[in-house]
Amino acid sequence: MQDADTFPYAVMPPESVGLSSKRLERITRLLEGYVERGQVAGFLAAVARKGYIVYSECLGWADREAGLPIRPETIFRIYSMSKPITAAALMTLYEEGHFRLDDPVSAYIPAFKETPVYAGEGGLGIATAPAERPMTIRHLFTHTSGLVYPAGILEGEQVHPIERLFAERLREHHGGDADWLFDGDLAAFVEFVAQIPLAHQPGTVWHYGVSVDVLGRLVEIFSGKTFGEFLRERLFEPLGMKDTAFFVPPAKLERFSVVYGPDEAGRLAPLDGRDGGFSRPRAFEMPGGGLVATAGDYLRFAQMMLNGGELGGVRVLGRKTVEFMCLDHMPTTAKPFSMDGDGMWHGYGHALGFAMVKEPALTGLPHSKGTFHWAGAAATYFWVDPQEELIGLLMPQFMGLGRASYPFQEQFRTLVYQALVD
Repeated sequence: MQDADTFPYAVMPPESVGLSSKRLERITRLLEGYVERGQVAGFLAAVARKGYIVYSECLGWADREAGLPIRPETIFRIYSMSKPITAAALMTLYEEGHFRLDDPVSAYIPAFKETPVYAGEGGLGIATAPAERPMTIRHLFTHTSGLVYPAGILEGEQVHPIERLFAERLREHHGGDADWLFDGDLAAFVEFVAQIPLAHQPGTVWHYGVSVDVLGRLVEIFSGKTFGEFLRERLFEPLGMKDTAFFVPPAKLERFSVVYGPDEAGRLAPLDGRDGGFSRPRAFEMPGGGLVATAGDYLRFAQMMLNGGELGGVRVLGRKTVEFMCLDHMPTTAKPFSMDGDGMWHGYGHALGFAMVKEPALTGLPHSKGTFHWAGAAATYFWVDPQEELIGLLMPQFMGLGRASYPFQEQFRTLVYQALVD
């Protein structure tokens, strides 16, 4: 097992840990095809098994227009892959006895005590009703709190009236500006969110939203530190995650990747440059989607989780805590809110901060029961398979409507598993 100073840069022969080099080459050919066809600007793909990197390839461009290729040190927007990091941060405080999972959120954030729940629409607009049960911290971890994102954030998702209301309130708050990234700090954002009705009764519906941002606020309340300070002290510095942060400082901007997506004609075009919103600090350190990181940094985090909370002699979480996090915590009464019905959850459950595999056959992918994973808005993607001691990480920077047509995340996972030969 490598220590925190060398992981994940030393690459071991795949055959030494039960993978086929020849079969892993299929990953390279697959991803090169997306780049050569002009569908995706570039990828960094990595596979680790039993604590060693056995596959790592940089393909295509971090900044195509400037001629800058993706390199091992390239910094990516990880967006919602921030969520598992936030979950791990809060669970370090769970271990210290600061809260119980089924504690009401309002016990720590009183603004949620009177938050009403959507009860339909009529001639006078949105109707609300009192919450039938308290929103709990477990509900936040599993996106069953009733909290949602503002309309227009999630591509292709069915729009709920509360998502529209959330977006309208943000525009009012910003004086008509459509930028949904809040202009205050995390504490102010959570107080703002608590004034918007919940979309569903707590514990009844899985609906992706700002639940994890509220978890980040709980980190601040329990620790007495800002969210960013806590992450640096308790996760990033101990794990050697030197480039993970809420913005990219000037000295590192040449390593930052551009985000691409299809334009109106379907051609790949830049959507957000290296000098965009992540090039400067913001008061709102967004726990659910605000981080940037290198692939090496995220592999350190993933390996810590696979190791049961430890990396290189540094223990972040207890072994049983990690095992507990990775169980299915989805309330048995919760149903998914999705245009596709419950198809996205066939075979999956929801752990504390990420999805987990309950029934592999139902997922359509050859992974193991207990595998946990998550993705980011720019198509970044990771999974950890404790049974196979396996990690997969894919880091493109691609957004837009074309994502539905490009199944490279699922293809990547399939091609990693077909390379197992032990």
